[in-house]
Order: sequence, then structure tokens, then C-alpha cells
Amino acid sequence: MATKDDLPNRIKELRDRLGLSMAQLGIRIGVEASTINKLEKGETQLTTRWMARLAPALELDDPLEIIRPVSALRRVPVVGYVQAGDWREAIRWDHDDRYDVVVPRDQHLEGVRLEGYEVRGPSMNKIYPEGTVVIVASIVDTEEDFIPDKRYAIVRERAGEVEATVKKYHVDESGKRWLMPESTMMEFRPIPLDNGHVEETEIRALGRVVFSVRRE
Repeated sequence: MATKDDLPNRIKELRDRLGLSMAQLGIRIGVEASTINKLEKGETQLTTRWMARLAPALELDDPLEIIRPVSALRRVPVVGYVQAGDWREAIRWDHDDRYDVVVPRDQHLEGVRLEGYEVRGPSMNKIYPEGTVVIVASIVDTEEDFIPDKRYAIVRERAGEVEATVKKYHVDESGKRWLMPESTMMEFRPIPLDNGHVEETEIRALGRVVFSVRRE
């Protein structure tokens, strides 16, 4: 799993704490000083593989401390996937198929259940390329109304099957409410919310997207 772009990189801080030069740290993990320099500057992506190599050299018990102190991070389970047009019996994976991702701890989300969903298909590819994991704050826990221009994980149900997707909530000039795709593909159409059931389909929100992360 790649680190999220807004997580700070602590390599220099940790290296300085140990009194190591870039060259000395490079020797510890078998790379040139220039590679350490690129990692510190963000010119080379700091993946979990790099963190696993760096952690022992920086005398850390947990590789995640390279991006933030562990107390400032939150693990979120990825429990299923969202894909427009994919109707199935359930939207959640078996427990053996789930995995965790890490996001910054946010005081406004303390006590709010967070779940991750893999984005599949091109229905939101302008914002979320396939393979992105969206982190969703439970709308039951937040008890908030829909916020215009925010993105939500949506479930549609019909005849015993469900479809989970991500859409942007939009209110047009006439006050009508829509769930909007953000896709390069014209086949994905806006979903109206003011016409009751659409094609005998019930719509409910899982929650608002509060983070997104990318897998390697």
C-alpha cells in the first residue's frame, strides 16, 4: 500500500536523531545516499516496502512511524468494493479477504466508524482511478445531512441484489438533487434523488468519503 500524499515524511528527522548521514543510512539498507535523498524529498515514492527496509535502520519497531508517530495514525479495514453497474447479493467481503489501510487520525472523526472500499470500474475515474481505496465515514455515526459537492458511497437495492458505487451529491439551480458520476465514460448517468424509486430501486448512503488512498 502506498503512503497517502499528505502524510509527512520523517526520514530526515529520524536520521538526524540517530546522528546518521544520508550515506550512513544508505549503507544500513544497501542503497546510495542519493536514494535516501530522493526518499526524503518525496522524489521516490515512500512505499510500505521502503518503510519496512528503513525501519530497522532507523531503530523503529513499527515502519509506520516513518510517516507519523503511530498515535497520529488510524487503521481502517477495507471491507469490500464499489463498482457501478455490478449487481450482486452482498457488497462486503468475507473476513479473510479484508485488509487494513492507514490514514491520518482526525479528531473530528473520533468515535465515527470508518470503512474502506476498493473502487473498481471507470464510473469515477476522473477522481478515483481503479484500485483507489475510498475511506467512508458512517452516515449513521455522523448523523449529518448530505453536503453538496461531497462524495458518498451509495448502495442501490433491487430484487434482492445490491450495487455499491461512489457518486458526488449535487443540487442543481432548480433545487433538484442528484448523484453525479465523474467519469470519462458517457454510459454512466446522473441518478435523480427526487423521483422516489428509480426503476424499482431503493437508494441509501453508506457514508461520506473522507480519505482516499492508492494501492501499489
